Amino acid sequence: MLQRNTICKMRLWLISAFLVSLSVLATSQPSVVKTANECAKDNKVQLKDAMGIMMKYKIKSRTHNVKCFINCIFDRFPILDVAKKKFKAEDNQVCLSIKNDDKCEESFSKFECFLKLEKKLNKNKGQSPK
Repeated sequence: MLQRNTICKMRLWLISAFLVSLSVLATSQPSVVKTANECAKDNKVQLKDAMGIMMKYKIKSRTHNVKCFINCIFDRFPILDVAKKKFKAEDNQVCLSIKNDDKCEESFSKFECFLKLEKKLNKNKGQSPK
């Protein structure tokens, strides 16, 4: 009986330690990852696809759900403010002037526009001055 009681206490302790660990992991998650998870879940986008978009700007499929995921990210992060600081005003204006009644489509088009600006900027940085 004593041995069984000790085993039950050990199991309870292990379960408690596991739950505390999960709690710590959940609260220590960076806000970007947490928000990406939420946006992915809200828009029914697989997490690995969402992380590909967030980390590498890699888009596997251009579904409406993916476009709405990007809209969600735009709504929750100051991405457009960062872009305004990073690119020339006239380049920014081209992207920011994109309008669409469907906010998911609009955000996706802006996202693609800023990606083109990013590639152009990186290409120009790679060239040596003459």
